[in-house]
Amino acid sequence: MGNYRTQIKQDSLTKLDRTHKYTADLQKIYDELPQDLRGRWKVGNTDTLVTDDTSRMAPANRQMNGLIDKLLTNELKDDYHGFLATAQKMDGMMTETHGNQHKGQEKWSEAQDKRLRKELANGIYRQFNEQLNADQKINDGKFHKQAKGNFEKVKQRHEQPENSKMVTQHKTAPVGKLNKIAKQMTKQSRQEIQQMHRMLQDTMLNQAQSISDESLSRHL
Repeated sequence: MGNYRTQIKQDSLTKLDRTHKYTADLQKIYDELPQDLRGRWKVGNTDTLVTDDTSRMAPANRQMNGLIDKLLTNELKDDYHGFLATAQKMDGMMTETHGNQHKGQEKWSEAQDKRLRKELANGIYRQFNEQLNADQKINDGKFHKQAKGNFEKVKQRHEQPENSKMVTQHKTAPVGKLNKIAKQMTKQSRQEIQQMHRMLQDTMLNQAQSISDESLSRHL
């Protein structure tokens, strides 16, 4: 029984950290965590994950339940079935020893299943709480998250500014290019002024010509 429990807890963290398909599930959980409790995320002093809104961890716990179900019915299916089968045998032995349970009384196997799920959840929350240890001993038989694994990847994404993905950074134009643009604008302005002067001169010449023609017609 204990061997199954240990193996499931170890394998669950390894699968989550190194399997790409679980990145999105971990991200959903992390996004729901109350950030003012950073470093202290856990299930709490309950037998199961609280999923009603009386707990601030409820949104994350709901996502966590879905992820644990997915793990236990896929990658960890064989060990989980072995765990349940062993626990249910214990139910039978206890019934033989102590007689039938009272109505509504929880079976021993059910309590063990809840305990396993709580330990799995706390193991995942612990990876979010703990900083990556570069000096960790890889060959000590324990799980160690990878620097480029899903746990660290999810944390780093969340720590980036929310608008960093939306804002497009524009490169600063070189000084020479700006000077060139300014000269072009200045040249264009000069040309416009010169054109206005020519138009004004043409207008004045036309007016003078009109006066001269009118004066000549009177003398005629």
